[in-house]
Amino acid sequence: MAPLETKNMMNSIGSRIGILFSVVCTASCGFFGMDSQKRLTPDEGKIEIIKVSDLTGIVFPETAFVTSMEDLGSRDRNLQYMSWGIYSSEEIEMPKKSGSNGEYYLKLPLGGGTQESVQLRMKNMPIRGAMAALGSDWTTNGYVFTGTLIRADSGDHLFLMRTRDEVSGNQRR
Repeated sequence: MAPLETKNMMNSIGSRIGILFSVVCTASCGFFGMDSQKRLTPDEGKIEIIKVSDLTGIVFPETAFVTSMEDLGSRDRNLQYMSWGIYSSEEIEMPKKSGSNGEYYLKLPLGGGTQESVQLRMKNMPIRGAMAALGSDWTTNGYVFTGTLIRADSGDHLFLMRTRDEVSGNQRR
């Protein structure tokens, strides 16, 4: 196997493991009652989506708003962990992964806790008619972002996580 193919395969495996880890952590935190999420009103969610857009580089549709957020970075400044539940009645476009076959999203299984973990972040926005589960990760502004998106009849439901980029060591709050 060529070095470039090996690197792309390892990146893909690492991304899948990272997204799976986020799904398991989210599901277990909700299951064991360690839920420290802040629910946002629709007005608060509209204000917060502007901040999330600036941090992530995602241009969200006008219908998008943050349903919940969690700042575990306030407990450990080195961790810099933040997560958001985001809903939009229109399609949300995350940055795509890059590989030898071009740009793409990871196709995730709807079962196995993926939809359930995203639902935990949606609070009062039920996921109805789930059609696809997509994943991606990217680095922007010195942070690594990992997104798990459920595309459904009811709209797009995104669970988004941010951690500090350990490679560059950049930190910006």
